[in-house]
Amino acid sequence: MALKIAFIGYNRVQSRRYFDELYEANREQTALINLSGGVLILRDGTEIRRIDTIEDITGRRFDQIIIADDRRLKIYATRSDELAALELKTMCSPVP
Repeated sequence: MALKIAFIGYNRVQSRRYFDELYEANREQTALINLSGGVLILRDGTEIRRIDTIEDITGRRFDQIIIADDRRLKIYATRSDELAALELKTMCSPVP
C-alpha cells in the first residue's frame, strides 16, 4: 500500500527548504518530482506532498504527517489551523 504523507514547516520558506532537503536525501528512491508544486513520489508509490496553505489539504487524505521545524518550535503557533486539519485527515488512516 502506497502512503500519502503531508509535509509541513512553520512557514513557506522553511517548508520549501526542508522539502528540497528531503528530496536530495531520497534522490535515488524518487520516481517523480515537482519541486515547484511540492510533490515527491517515491518508487514504492509513496506520495509526499508539501503543505503551503490550507487549500493544499482540502479534498485530500493523508496517512502520515512530517513536521519540519527548527529548535524554535514555532509551527504549533503559526500553523495551528493546518495542523488541526491534517490531524482530522489522518484519523481514519490504516497506518499507525
